[in-house]
Amino acid sequence: MLKQIPCDQFFARLRHDSLFEGFVQYLGVRIADQQQVIANLVTVDSEQRPGKALLQLARTMGKTNPRSIRFELRISHEELSEMVGTTRPRGSACLCSDFTTSV
Repeated sequence: MLKQIPCDQFFARLRHDSLFEGFVQYLGVRIADQQQVIANLVTVDSEQRPGKALLQLARTMGKTNPRSIRFELRISHEELSEMVGTTRPRGSACLCSDFTTSV
């Protein structure tokens, strides 16, 4: 359920509940994440973007143990291709070639 409140009331509530600093920190992290995504789209080859995206997802959403990171979220090739700005066949080809050459 969504509720709409005026901006001034929202900020007043954040200040009242001592949440303002945490909210600003959260926004800062989100902006930095989005800047990294944009930088990767501009500077990283399309062959490397799917791997970088999977590593980033594993770091943020994976379960860490002493030897590895377990990533249990299922992502289709199409979803991954949309995340990194490439076509599904191109993303699939990049992933398959990376995994077969690294084994």
